[in-house]
Amino acid sequence: MKLELLRIVGSGTFGWVCVVRDQGSGRELAAKVLRKEHVANPKAVSRMRDEARLLACLDHPNIVRVFGMEELSGRPVVLLEYVRGAPLDQLIEAHPGGLPAPEACELVRQAHQALHAAWGARGPDGRPLRVIHRDIKPGNLIVSVDGVLKVLDFGIAHGEMAGKESLTVSMVLGAHGYLAPERLDGEDDRIEGDVFAMGHVLFELLCGRFLKLSLQRRQHLARLEEGLRAMHPVGADADTAQRLRALLWRMLAYEPDDRPDHPAVIQQLSAVMARAQWSPNVPAWARARVAPIEADKWVQPVQQHPHYEALRFLESPERAGWLPWAW
Repeated sequence: MKLELLRIVGSGTFGWVCVVRDQGSGRELAAKVLRKEHVANPKAVSRMRDEARLLACLDHPNIVRVFGMEELSGRPVVLLEYVRGAPLDQLIEAHPGGLPAPEACELVRQAHQALHAAWGARGPDGRPLRVIHRDIKPGNLIVSVDGVLKVLDFGIAHGEMAGKESLTVSMVLGAHGYLAPERLDGEDDRIEGDVFAMGHVLFELLCGRFLKLSLQRRQHLARLEEGLRAMHPVGADADTAQRLRALLWRMLAYEPDDRPDHPAVIQQLSAVMARAQWSPNVPAWARARVAPIEADKWVQPVQQHPHYEALRFLESPERAGWLPWAW
């Protein structure tokens, strides 16, 4: 496989995300590349390998696919499906008053379908993986130009995976604005933590702003009630808006036992949309609102990017070959 570096999408503490082209097939891929200074960090390498192995078990249209993990010039590189589109944080920024409620609800419904599929997926040994994403936030949910939502970045996901290499840590991982109260208390991870984070995402999509809650129970409830009272979703009548408030009240409940699970959220969103007689046309909406964002992204030649020199090895690497999953 000979790669061409097309774009550098973003960077984090441990690495970069790039867009590359497989010159053999012409297919564009996303590449997660570990920074050189972390190659000797066994925790960073193990977490990267675990994410790739986990994604290899998740076959769902709303979850980004993985194609493999290579070692290039001594650096682990995960090759993933490249999704042309825009993450929800960019779409929220572009809709300060909130997205149209039908499309917002449909996108969240698709996300919960993905998370429920991940929870129920099975590993090669046939055992349930019980995957919890643990880092749900608008930046990790992307809408393609075709109108399909994809869940990204399972880098800190928890799963009951045989041969897992990295240690699961609950308290310190994840975007703190979206962490459920029990996660900050160090309790064991549960799917209700992802439901809580998705409640925040749904509120942002409907309102165009983040709902800041409190770690104190009484203050949490007061802020939640105040935020929901001021919520007026675009395109929703009074009855539908109240039903969405009731759903969000449960998704953002302080206690995990008071929150619905993924199938319940899917069922309730479907019921709200059916009662409102909504038929959200996400593909048409994406062509109008997502495609222009995607088209405007890439104006700078990749060679002018400040990290280009650190990543140009992708185009002419010393290749060690595909790394085994080692189940």
